Amino acid sequence: MKCSLFIKKAYLLLIVIFPLYSMQLRAATGSMTIAETSVPDLSVNASGAGWIWTAGTATISLTDTYTGKSIAINCLSTDVVNLSYMGNISISSNSADAIYCNGSLNIEGANGTLSFAYTGSNYMFSAITTMEFLTVSSGNTNITCSASSRTSDNFIIGNAAAVYARRGFNITGNSNVTINVTGSNTHGIYTEEGDPTISTTGAVTTNATGIGYPLDITNEHYLTISNGTVNLSNNDTPGNMIWSKRSDFGFKMTGGVIKYNNGIPPVLTSLAPNSGTAAGGTVVTLTGTGLSGDQTKVKVGDTDASVTDGNTTQIQFTTPQGNIGATNVLVQGTGGVSVFKDVFTYTNGTGIEDEIVQNSRVYAQGKNIIIKNVEPGNYLTITDITGKIVAYIITKNPETSISVATSGMYVVRVCGQTTKVICK
Repeated sequence: MKCSLFIKKAYLLLIVIFPLYSMQLRAATGSMTIAETSVPDLSVNASGAGWIWTAGTATISLTDTYTGKSIAINCLSTDVVNLSYMGNISISSNSADAIYCNGSLNIEGANGTLSFAYTGSNYMFSAITTMEFLTVSSGNTNITCSASSRTSDNFIIGNAAAVYARRGFNITGNSNVTINVTGSNTHGIYTEEGDPTISTTGAVTTNATGIGYPLDITNEHYLTISNGTVNLSNNDTPGNMIWSKRSDFGFKMTGGVIKYNNGIPPVLTSLAPNSGTAAGGTVVTLTGTGLSGDQTKVKVGDTDASVTDGNTTQIQFTTPQGNIGATNVLVQGTGGVSVFKDVFTYTNGTGIEDEIVQNSRVYAQGKNIIIKNVEPGNYLTITDITGKIVAYIITKNPETSISVATSGMYVVRVCGQTTKVICK
């Protein structure tokens, strides 16, 4: 259980709230302490052992000769500070945040790993604290924290977290982020006022302890995952993975995969029927692995579906209302979460599906289904008349050929549209 009225920093109330803005390279205003060296004016270039401050782009550049001392950037809340690194670098503190930024912080790097560690026990400090937005856009980042949350009667009244990103975070590009907490009842990432996103082609791995959460998204904000592998764990409380006050999962997912406690996320074998009216109310049988019976959660598009029956290999759910066309189905089991692209189609109720797939051309040639004029990167699904998926790929070329085992009618979904072909 949690206390929703918690404010991490006592002086947070004094900060003027500005609207979010796009990341850009520009000068910052304020001062900084880095490697126990004072930089009194951020509008002036500065440097030291293993670090360079470039005022014009508000960029800290670190090399593997950096001393490892903590960094405190006291810029304006509207400033964006860039942290660029090369090589293996460790930054740690037992008495303050390993890195603190009063504005937004963008971390990028190459050819090494950047490690942040808070080794004290005070819940007021984290390995990374940003009072605005945190972006990790490239490289490998390892984060550890030994702080413990303050609790009372199984409530957290003072949240400890390895990363405190007040306005949200975006883990993107090819970045890999690994977070490990060792204190009691500690969160991995804690955010209060923004909608965070994970869109990296890499992996995000984070744990929590006790009644903490690997990802704590407060105040009814949404986490959106569009790519990457997200590994979440809490050995003390296996059900505590993503906290949100929202009743509808608390996150949106259009790509990628989530794994809970090193489990196996759901795998889809078939969906029958794989279409139904946009009014909803279609009872669908989903067959696969990694399911959790009637405790499995399902979304069709962005709306929760009602799961009525099931076991570890098959569930039944009733579709909600939707928009005509192909849509995603998101499935959450005890081992994780998977999203299956364009596997269910809402129809207009006439039973007649759209025979046109945008500007593409789809036809059968014997037992081969040929798809032409489809741009690479589109999801392509082919199912037989029972709803069993026979092909589910991302197109790599303008022309794709899929072989099927038997003759008969097949349904092809691509670019959000549907057509039928008969293989002989």
